[in-house]
Amino acid sequence: MKATLSRRIRYRAIPYVVMGRHLATLVLFLAFGPGLKGQDTLPTTAAAGGGNRNGFRLNTLSFSTSYTNLSYPQQAGASVPSASTILGGAASVGWVVSRENTNFSLSYSPSYASNLNYSSLSGANHALTLSVSRKLAAKWHWNASAAGSITNFDQSLFAPSQLSQIVSTTASFDQIAASLLTGTSSNIQLNNLLNGVSALDSPAVSALYGNRFFGASANTGISYAPTSRLTIGWQVGASRTQPLHSQNDNIAPQTIQNANTLGQSSLNVGYSLSPRTSVTVSANASRSLSSVFPRIYTGTLTATVSRTMSRRWFLNAGAGGGYLENSVAAGPARQGPQYTYSGGIGFKTFAHTFMVNYNRSLNNSNLALAGGIFNVATAAWTWSRPGSAWWVQASSSYQQQAYSRIPSFNSWNALAGFGRSLAPQLAIQVAYTVGELGNLGYTTSIVNHGGLYNAVRVSFVWSPQARLI
Repeated sequence: MKATLSRRIRYRAIPYVVMGRHLATLVLFLAFGPGLKGQDTLPTTAAAGGGNRNGFRLNTLSFSTSYTNLSYPQQAGASVPSASTILGGAASVGWVVSRENTNFSLSYSPSYASNLNYSSLSGANHALTLSVSRKLAAKWHWNASAAGSITNFDQSLFAPSQLSQIVSTTASFDQIAASLLTGTSSNIQLNNLLNGVSALDSPAVSALYGNRFFGASANTGISYAPTSRLTIGWQVGASRTQPLHSQNDNIAPQTIQNANTLGQSSLNVGYSLSPRTSVTVSANASRSLSSVFPRIYTGTLTATVSRTMSRRWFLNAGAGGGYLENSVAAGPARQGPQYTYSGGIGFKTFAHTFMVNYNRSLNNSNLALAGGIFNVATAAWTWSRPGSAWWVQASSSYQQQAYSRIPSFNSWNALAGFGRSLAPQLAIQVAYTVGELGNLGYTTSIVNHGGLYNAVRVSFVWSPQARLI
């Protein structure tokens, strides 16, 4: 009887052991490791298809039409419409190689948006992500990634947040946590999310960098797991974001920031206190280069505690401190000691997935910015019942940039939509977005109405998953 009871207890604990080992890594990723976005408004479970097949494939083809009430400032002697209708098309191709000790993933998504009212703002967009990981030995793993994108303002309105894409994947929580630990996954959606950073993850990107902008990142790291409870990892990387000139900058959103580059290095130590509780300590150092803040040095030390409350709930909380140093005394950059903190909650059932995350940091990898306090809050929810042709999703993001001697810069957005499978490889998506590109004091020269906008988009997505090579 005792042996039987012991086996039952041990078997029931298995899900918590798996979740406990990876939960701290998930928390760090949600706080500091945003992923590169694709071109789809809503990453669908019905249309996106699986991600376990090797080879070079055509993943999706899509066509969309959208309408926005956003109007640009009236220029002298120019007649500028008060709204826009945009037609767009996009494709996604990928190459996946998965072997016993090595995983390789390459994804490329070209698209084109034609603005029928502002023809000079039409243009092609590109998104590329590359990741590779290898098991060097029984306890050693190595990973590397690179990503880049060129995006128009119209396309950025419907870009889903990093958290929204995580809750939209068909992967289980255990699959997500395991892929975060190794840095790669046999699931194509997770591979695209786990590598690189994206300016599109910030609601302030268009207000800061204008109508057309470029973002790129590169990262590499190594991890060592001497025991089943202890994991030590080192990561180094850099990101860059910069505005690109449009054909007609007179009616495009004007830029507040010029090109910015941010380099970072971090050392993370994670330890599982119990099957449900994990602790992670992270030390991070970074340097920012830009024309606004020529040389900003940042150092932080944070500790995060995460706990699985049940098979559906998990919580995390973190706190720490850091130091900002500005090599150029003039300017609004903050200096001296600062404090940081973060928190999050996640909930997953058979059909629902919900996550909320808040983070106060001293730099922002998405925007390649430093020199201030960045308060970022994100929330995402999705409903997708296996076997159902319908899915529903909603998300929201808020970002505040606080500097010295100038007002804080606040931006937010919200996105909601639904989709339905029309055929095994064809789906329709409808999305609505609303937001504000910075507070009124900053946006009088960027867009009318203080930066407020509304937009709706309808998309048809074909997912053949056809192998090309």
